[in-house]
Amino acid sequence: MDNAEFGRLIKTLKNQKDVDGLFELIEKYIDAQFISKQKVMAAIKEALFENENTASTGNIAIFTEEIVIGISDNLGIDRKHLGKEQEKEVK
Repeated sequence: MDNAEFGRLIKTLKNQKDVDGLFELIEKYIDAQFISKQKVMAAIKEALFENENTASTGNIAIFTEEIVIGISDNLGIDRKHLGKEQEKEVK
């Protein structure tokens, strides 16, 4: 699975609000690719925030932020490295 395919799957699961599926996909991707958690988070962030301007209010934005926080916590990644999420927390 390449990064583009991974990004498409992330977006599909986000649209379906399938958080368990997201975690399962991410774990399989990390295991299969032998890549760092930070690279996976970069791909996730790119997929989730691609249309941030159109999803900046309402349930979509809230759900997206919850996914990113949940994923980063699940993977043990400090959110200060994720940029946009940190700005949201500070406000």
